[in-house]
Amino acid sequence: NGLARELIEIFGPRAGKAGVRLSPKFASPAPSIRGDADLLRGAILNLMVNAQQAMPEGGDLEIQTERNGECAFLHIRDTGNGIPKEDVGKVFTLYYSTKPGGTGLGLPIAARIVQEHGGTIEVLPRDTGGTTVTVRLPL
Repeated sequence: NGLARELIEIFGPRAGKAGVRLSPKFASPAPSIRGDADLLRGAILNLMVNAQQAMPEGGDLEIQTERNGECAFLHIRDTGNGIPKEDVGKVFTLYYSTKPGGTGLGLPIAARIVQEHGGTIEVLPRDTGGTTVTVRLPL
């Protein structure tokens, strides 16, 4: 929860300028994880920036923490353009990008950081439009 709160505070001004409304939902009690806070901060901030970029006209960005069994989850849900189902499997491929000027490095690096912490990252299109990115990390 602390890391998510910190990132929302850092990201808030950028989101506001882009017309993106942030909606935090924090688990209680807060899940506790071990890891390199700087690396995780960078990976999660990248996911938030991607979500904001998927909403060029603005929208809603929900950041939710959850504890389930022996894992902590961070869900990042946007109301943006979404990812076509046929492209979901490609988003973690190095140099794959659909954004003009995109390097195709952000998601693969974020996934690598999460994996190095014993976790997983999943990207799913939402039925209502937009995308949900879920980061799972061991407690």
